[in-house]
Order: sequence, then structure tokens, then C-alpha cells
Amino acid sequence: MALMGDVVAADGSTWKLRVQQSVKPGEEAAGRLIEIANRSTDGNPTPGELLLATATKRDKPSAEVSWSIVVLNEASFAYVARSPTTRDATAKRLSYFLPFLEHADPVIAEDAYLEFAHAPLDEIGKLADRLPVDRLRDWLADADLPPERKGLYGLLLGLSASAQGRADIADDFWGWITAPASDFRSGFDGVLGGYLWMGRQEALARLEDRYLGDPPGAFGDLRHLQTAMRVYHDYGRDVALEEFMRGYRRFLDHPAVAALAVADLSRWQDWQSVDRVASIFGQPGYDDPVTDRAIIGYLLACPLPEARRRVVRLRKLLPDRVTAAERTATTTSGGK
Repeated sequence: MALMGDVVAADGSTWKLRVQQSVKPGEEAAGRLIEIANRSTDGNPTPGELLLATATKRDKPSAEVSWSIVVLNEASFAYVARSPTTRDATAKRLSYFLPFLEHADPVIAEDAYLEFAHAPLDEIGKLADRLPVDRLRDWLADADLPPERKGLYGLLLGLSASAQGRADIADDFWGWITAPASDFRSGFDGVLGGYLWMGRQEALARLEDRYLGDPPGAFGDLRHLQTAMRVYHDYGRDVALEEFMRGYRRFLDHPAVAALAVADLSRWQDWQSVDRVASIFGQPGYDDPVTDRAIIGYLLACPLPEARRRVVRLRKLLPDRVTAAERTATTTSGGK
């Protein structure tokens, strides 16, 4: 339940809200008085203020409703009131929220950002020719912008620059990517993904050289690149699949991220990697239970006869580790 209205009375931690509108159609009639308590919010709303009040679902029919409220002003109240419902098509909803990205009102800006952050990438792609390239570029260059937002905006910029033929943005991307920074920078996967989306084959080659060569990139950057490439695998279409997979298999050369790479290759049914995946089992740097489980899980899922032969060979060489990996891999996969 999500309601908007004005506070008509306050008594300690309890408020009476006069409903003006329900965020979801049909929940409450306008003008009804609702008592709000057990709320989870900052501040202390007073009579006359506008609120968005959201009730959490009850675990049991007899449980007390718990409310979370956000104090609104006239601008944010109008923004929420005019928002499309969840019944509307995603592309229609995103078209409404697009002009409100980085709005001066922080409540509006955060909500618009979250709408895009939670939307499927293929739905965002339908708006690629309308996304504000220059504003996105300015936001990415803004040192004060929260880094998690830069991740989304980096991906949006790559989509929009590609769709709108803005080749001049590629140099900006490379500048952001190569700028000195600490490891584990939040949102960096989106920047890498945007560059990959925009530069496609050339970008893939440059990112491989920078992070997957010798010496490799920092662990955090490798993880960010994995995420960016994982998203591109699921949604991108311009890089030839075999060329993309050739690049992704290079993560197997880096023990710190090999387990995740093996899991992805299994999910994508890339059985061409069977020899390489089997060859790293138990090798220095790869000898940990998580990597063991990923490798044995891959070999058990692979339909090729070579995978079975590899399991038999490994069971002879490292019986205890293979047995432990088989047990956990089977448990993790639900016994399949």
C-alpha cells in the first residue's frame, strides 16, 4: 500500500494522514483518514506537511502494519502524483522519469535514478536515441556525483552515444577509464560497459589489453570488467559471439576471478573451454574450494565425453578434493 496526502494531526509517533491519492489505483479513496504509526523514517512530520506513506506487507493477518514515510514538497508531490503506474509499459514509465534524472530536488532525483537502475537494459535501449548524451557526459565528469550513479550513467552514455552516432564520446570514456583511482571504485563496471557498448570490437580489444594482459589489472577492476562483459553477453549484439567468448575466456588465466568465469562459461554452455577449465583444477592459485566447485560443476554439466574423461582423471589424481567438490556442486545445483 502506498498513499499520498497531508498530515492533519500528529501525536508522538502517530500521524493522521488525509489521503489525496493512492500511488496504486484502487487502494484507498481520496479524503479518507489513515492512521500511521510504527513508521520508519527520519524527521518528525508536522500537520500540513505532504507525505508519501508506504505500508510493508504483513507477515501474518494479525500483524501490525509498519509504515515508512517520506516528506514531500509541492514539486515531489506532483512528480509522484503524475508518475505512471506499474501497470504501464516499462518504456512508457522510463519516458516519464527521463527528464527528472539529477533533478534539483534530491527526492525526485533519487527516485528517477532508481527507476532506471531497476529497469531491464533492453527496455532502456528503446530510449537510446532520446537519452541526453551531453548531460550524461557532464554527470560522469562531475566529481561530486555519487559513484553508484556514475555506473548507470556510464552505461546509458554508451548506449545513447552509440545510437546517436556520437563517436567523439569514445575519448571521454577512455579518459575516465585510465584516470588514476583506487581499487574497488563503485560504479566502474557501468563505465566499462558503456565504453564496450560504444566501441564494440575495438573497445573489447583495448579493455582486454589493459586488464587481462600481463600484468593483469587490479582485482577490483577485473571484477568490474567481468560484470560489464557479462551484461554485454546478455544484451549486446554487435561483437561476434566467438570473438567475445575468446576474450572472456582470458579470465581463466587469473585465479582471483577464475571461479566466476567458470560459472559464467557453464551458464552460457561454452563447452569449447572444457580442456582449459579442467587444466586449472588444483593448480597453484586455483586450489580453493570455491574454484574447485565451479570447475567440477562445469565438467559435470558439460555434455561432451571429454568432460567425463577429465573428471575420471582428476578423481584419480586428487580424489579427496574432487569428491568434496562433487558433493558441494551437486548440493548447490539442487541434486541435478
